[in-house]
Amino acid sequence: SDRLEIRIGIDAGAVYFIKDLMGKNNFWGPGIIMARRVMDLARPRQILASARIANVIRRLTPEYKTMVHYCGEYKIKHGEKLQIYNIYGDTWGHRVCPPIKEVEPTPLPLISNFLFPKIELWLNITEPKTMMTHHTWIWNMVNISNSSTDQVKYFITGDVPRDFSNLNLNVRDGSGKKLKILSVNVNKPLEKEFIVQLSKPVKPNHTVVLKMEYDWEEPERKFHYSLATDCKKFTYLLTIPKRIEIKPRVLKVDPARQRVHAPVAPQIIYQRQHSVVRWNVKNLRASETYQFEW
Repeated sequence: SDRLEIRIGIDAGAVYFIKDLMGKNNFWGPGIIMARRVMDLARPRQILASARIANVIRRLTPEYKTMVHYCGEYKIKHGEKLQIYNIYGDTWGHRVCPPIKEVEPTPLPLISNFLFPKIELWLNITEPKTMMTHHTWIWNMVNISNSSTDQVKYFITGDVPRDFSNLNLNVRDGSGKKLKILSVNVNKPLEKEFIVQLSKPVKPNHTVVLKMEYDWEEPERKFHYSLATDCKKFTYLLTIPKRIEIKPRVLKVDPARQRVHAPVAPQIIYQRQHSVVRWNVKNLRASETYQFEW
C-alpha cells in the first residue's frame, strides 16, 4: 500500500491569525517560519526540534526527556545557525540525525550580526478611521561580527494587503542621509523583506544608527515586535488623536503563545490634541515578543 512519509519541525514563537487577500482566515508568524526551517533539515519520518522548544519538552516529564536527543549545530537559511534535537521513541521517529552539511555562507549580513543596545518604536496614528499608522523604528546597532558590514536586512509585516511601493518607506542613517534599498526579496501582500545599503561599512564593535519610516494600517489596533537580540533600552511611543478612546496595554507573548501583561505598565499622557502612550523598559532578551494594543 502507499505510504505517506512526513517530516516535522517544531519551534516556539509568535503566530498571528490574519486575513489573506481572499478574506479567508490564515496564520503567519516567526514561530511558523523557524519551524519550517527546522523541518527542512529532517529526514522522512523524522521529528526535529529547535533548542528553544526541546529544552521545554525535556523539563516536562522524565519520560519526555528520554525522547529528546541532541544532534548538533546546523546551518539554515541565510547562514543562521540552530541547535537541533531529534525526537523519537521505540516505535516512532527516526533515530539517525540529519547530516551536517557545509553550506556556503551567505554574503548578506543579517540583523543577527548586530547587537541592539537601544531600540525606539514610534507609532503615530494619522488616520483614525482606517488606523493608518506612521511607523518609525530607530535602531542603535553594534556590529558584533568579525568583519565589516555595509548591508542590513529588514523584515516587516502588516494586517492589510499592500504593495511595497505604497508604504512610503525610507531608511536614513544617524546623520539623516537617505539610504539605498538594494533589493526587495519578499513583496507579499502582508510581509516584506528588503536589503538596505549603509552609507559606509560598519567595522567590528562599531555603532550605527538607523531610522526606518513607513505607513501601514493597523485596523486591529495592535502591533507586534520581536527582538532579534538582547536590548538594553527599549522605548515604545504611540500618538493618537485625543478624541479616540484608547485602552492601551503591553502584553508579553511567551513561546507557547500565551499572553500576559508586561511587568511594567505603559504610561498615558494627555496632551491638547493627542493622547500619548509611552513604555520604557530595560534589559529585554533576544526572541522576546511583545504585543502593543490601544
